[in-house]
Amino acid sequence: MTENAIVPIEAGALMPVVSSDMMLERYQTIVEIKDKVMKPGVHYGVIPGAGDKPTLLKPGAEVLSTAFMLYPDFETLNEPNLETLFSGLTEPGKVPFFQYRYRCVLKSRDGRFTVGTGIGSCSSWEKKYRYRNAERVCPNCGKNAIIKGKAEYGGGWLCFEKKGGCKAKFNDGDTRIEGQQAGQVDNPDIAEVINTIDKMAQKRALIAATLVAVGASDFFTQDVEDLPEFSADYRPAPQYAEEGVVIRENGASSAPQNAPEAHWTETQDWKTFWTWVKNKLNLTEAEAHAALGVETVKDYPGDKKSAQEKLEAAAQAKASAGRGPSRFIWDEITVARFWELAEQAGFGVKGTLELFDAVSTEELYLKVTPADAWGTLEPYIDAPAAEKPAA
Repeated sequence: MTENAIVPIEAGALMPVVSSDMMLERYQTIVEIKDKVMKPGVHYGVIPGAGDKPTLLKPGAEVLSTAFMLYPDFETLNEPNLETLFSGLTEPGKVPFFQYRYRCVLKSRDGRFTVGTGIGSCSSWEKKYRYRNAERVCPNCGKNAIIKGKAEYGGGWLCFEKKGGCKAKFNDGDTRIEGQQAGQVDNPDIAEVINTIDKMAQKRALIAATLVAVGASDFFTQDVEDLPEFSADYRPAPQYAEEGVVIRENGASSAPQNAPEAHWTETQDWKTFWTWVKNKLNLTEAEAHAALGVETVKDYPGDKKSAQEKLEAAAQAKASAGRGPSRFIWDEITVARFWELAEQAGFGVKGTLELFDAVSTEELYLKVTPADAWGTLEPYIDAPAAEKPAA
């Protein structure tokens, strides 16, 4: 038979092996899993600036593969000889190049069928592993709070109080400050992330294989959260305007009225913040992160007001979906929960109305939001019996 010979094929060989009804059922199953089982911020997330399609995260890939009774089998395509790499280092702190590469094969539970494959890799020279951000440390207090003043304001260096510093001043040329290495530097502890790099390559392969095997690319994209700027452990160093500090020749300093303000995430009392999110808004940490589009609230770039508005909107949406009492809408569930709290606080109906200076429940619901009502009642719930109002 010649190379270009025409070979007949069996009837139906190019036809789908499943019916359109089965394909539609499978598609609908994915929709239901996404809507009813998977949670934003846990199983998938929307990355700011990366389009509207959610990114599939590792827990989401595991949910989908489990739902379709698939198990992963990882094949090592590249495994570095770390002993040779690290024993050959002559300069401390230099980052050697090594890479892990895996093929993930998703198979049916009985092992008879290969349903999908995906390849993932990760190396030590990816930015978030190769480099660390070094900041100058105050020789007096040991805090990495040193900032530089512009020349027109006197120059010099200051241990900035708003970064947790001690307000010590240092002149230009002070080797205790300028002798320190600052900015992007090679990661001196690259050996500590070897296992992380290995697991990241496996994770990328698993997600790629899941999207192919399940046919979920309509709903999710690949794991762009692995890009450095979307990494959970990545946070750019806060940028402070240099003109915020005046250092005079005599070492005295002053801060003009337009001194730079620290971002709210750097001064926030996080215990108070999460108490508000969980108790007042009825949101989990994962739901809060999803609402803000970040891996951690400390990475949120906007101002505090916009963060509060997004979180309150998420709380309202959650309540409207029937997943919990609303903190902002007096619906049937919220009303019932409110009066339970009032009873726990020791108030009857009359006492509750007096507390909120209302003559009727209708006026109460109009005067305050559930969030404010919650906050007013909560101090009484935990108060000693002697401090509770008379029944």
